[in-house]
Amino acid sequence: MDARKPSPSAGERLKDLRVRLGLTTRDVEAKSLQIADERHSREYYLSHAWVTDIENGKFTPSIYKFHTFGAIYNRRITELLSYFGLPLGDLSRYRISIGVPKTHLLEGGADLDSEKVSLPVRFKPEFRLEKTNLLAQVVEKWDEIPLGFLQHLDLRKSVYGYIGLEDYTPLRNGRRNLTAPSISWNSETATFAAGARSTGDS
Repeated sequence: MDARKPSPSAGERLKDLRVRLGLTTRDVEAKSLQIADERHSREYYLSHAWVTDIENGKFTPSIYKFHTFGAIYNRRITELLSYFGLPLGDLSRYRISIGVPKTHLLEGGADLDSEKVSLPVRFKPEFRLEKTNLLAQVVEKWDEIPLGFLQHLDLRKSVYGYIGLEDYTPLRNGRRNLTAPSISWNSETATFAAGARSTGDS
């Protein structure tokens, strides 16, 4: 699909949102005018004819008009952008796979309205891997981790394991050096560190 052209279903989905909310295109126009007046910019304004055209798939809204649609339809901008084929869920995977030359901190909240999942980040001292137990009884602390940081994990082609904080034993595979992907989550600063560590022969 040509990224410059709206998806045929994108306008239909916007129309469905409007209809379910009981709004006419004139209602949307009036409400958008309030936003445009408050922002002192016509970029946020949605005319009746313009709303009809976008619902018919004639063109893609600007970022300002996405903002207005999100406010009126009570939807996240990321959701509306996804209607038009923008792969927002792949952003974090692209960042990791493309990479940049210099080390830098990752911003956990860089993506607007990023989805998160709760995972255990600290277990109680009495927790033992050898014994079966309920998570609720062994987890000392839960924290939220952005889903985008987990999407690059390929469980079908890679093997992931936990490397102990006090384990300095080099990873080996016969005579070959290994490149060990390292992913760490800092629950205090809500940041991920991702990269690769090459092990030597010594």
